[in-house]
Amino acid sequence: MSLSESLSILENPDVSIALGKLIIAIASATSETEVYATVAAYIPDILPVDRTSIILLTEDGQELEIYALHGIEGVSPIGKTIPCDGTAAGLAVRTGQPQVNWASPDSPYLDIVRLSAEGMSLFVSVPLMIHGQAIGAVNAAFSNPTLAETQILSLLTQITTLISTNLERQILLKQTQVAMEGYRSQAEQLQVLNEIARKLSGHCSFQGYRSSPQLNEIKTF
Repeated sequence: MSLSESLSILENPDVSIALGKLIIAIASATSETEVYATVAAYIPDILPVDRTSIILLTEDGQELEIYALHGIEGVSPIGKTIPCDGTAAGLAVRTGQPQVNWASPDSPYLDIVRLSAEGMSLFVSVPLMIHGQAIGAVNAAFSNPTLAETQILSLLTQITTLISTNLERQILLKQTQVAMEGYRSQAEQLQVLNEIARKLSGHCSFQGYRSSPQLNEIKTF
């Protein structure tokens, strides 16, 4: 991604255009997996990123699994897990707060030490929140040591919010569909029961007519 030196990342018109395209692409995604893949593909057009990944908590809540990435396939393939404990990404998920770290071999976080060894300068991890709970994070690593971390954090937060909003919309849509299916099923069951009741009512009325004393009197007259 090329940025004019006279423009900040937030002021660059190409970034605004790329964000607009990302919004449209996310809105068109039909599954959670497609949302993650779309974001991973678009982030390099928005940020001067060297590596990016989207990670989600595993069922036991102890690890984070890579679901989508850019620029690190050979190092950390999709499906690989990293521990929550002792990592900056894990801290972002556990606390629900973004983590911004300048890479250093002396960092207390395992992922930061590794990124430092691989030539990265800055690491930003923004938690992915769904209904107020962190389910994972969007991570970005940069080799450029002159970047403004506040602008990087602002843009990455916007991107993560777009993901959260879309996923919450999909969850609500699925819940609505399930509810509608439940209502439709109940309506069909009531219709069947009403039909059975109608038939039983007609049958009982006919039986009562045949066994009534008045009917017998008419027959013996």
